[in-house]
Amino acid sequence: MHGRRNMRVIVPVLVVALVSGFVVGLLISVYLPVVQVAPVAGQLYLGDKVISGVPGIAAGESEIVYHISDGILSLEERRYEGSVDFDGGERLAEIVLGLGVHALQGSDKPYAGHPDLFRRRYARLLDTALDMGERVVAVNIPWLNWVEEKVPRGERWNGIIAEEAGRRGVCVVDAWAVMWACGMGCISEDGYHPSPLGYELIAREAEKCR
Repeated sequence: MHGRRNMRVIVPVLVVALVSGFVVGLLISVYLPVVQVAPVAGQLYLGDKVISGVPGIAAGESEIVYHISDGILSLEERRYEGSVDFDGGERLAEIVLGLGVHALQGSDKPYAGHPDLFRRRYARLLDTALDMGERVVAVNIPWLNWVEEKVPRGERWNGIIAEEAGRRGVCVVDAWAVMWACGMGCISEDGYHPSPLGYELIAREAEKCR
């Protein structure tokens, strides 16, 4: 993959100066950079397996990570892998983020239990993705038959996702709303993961961000 190329073009410039009543013309050369627009790579899905099973969500490359902190680190490490020349101006065509489920479960590391901490982490995740992708899509935390006490936290966490994404112009796939409206008919036999219908409804919601 070719990175951004910087070339110098010599442009003659006539500088006219008035000296003691005489007009003097000086021909000098100015070097102007010409930047070749770098190509972009394909789509990257970064997030939980729960969302990666949605048809069309992970159409390109998938990297399964469960924790927001690991998602940030994974993106930052890509700068040094060499497959995409980010420093040279290349960007991924699209980055889809499917993180947050484990923060709701209380298993994120370290646990983002305070709303302000969750906000700071998710904001950094968005900023990192936006710096590396031409387009970023965020999938919020889906309703997955959560126990009753986790529902208010899930709604609050998703409110934070919506606010931080909205400030940055990032489209949010509202997986929570479609799963909540469908109820247990969209939960698989294991009592946790989406059923085929649940995946289909999330996929339809994702199309709104295309």
